[in-house]
Amino acid sequence: MAQENLVSVKLEREGGHVPTYRPKVRIDIKELSAADRTELDRLLKDADFFHQPDRSSETGHPDAFKYTLTVETEEKSYTLVFRTQDGHPESLDALAAWIRAHKSQ
Repeated sequence: MAQENLVSVKLEREGGHVPTYRPKVRIDIKELSAADRTELDRLLKDADFFHQPDRSSETGHPDAFKYTLTVETEEKSYTLVFRTQDGHPESLDALAAWIRAHKSQ
């Protein structure tokens, strides 16, 4: 997906051993630097994001984090749900970590 078509990315993280407040993260692409847009585009491609199944097939462990990751483009919105240790590609973890680290202030 070309970065010029991206509008926003959203990430929600739920669960874990200790339930605490975990805010939703939303990044407007137009607010990112050119370098960050390029890196996000690379991470999306590495994760093959738009070709992943919308839900992981395995449940993971009971205290797993559940991630809901949505990417909005000018044409569509695509959401993936995955959990810690459910067999999803590690590249999705890298993408989620980047989004959490680059959240809008």
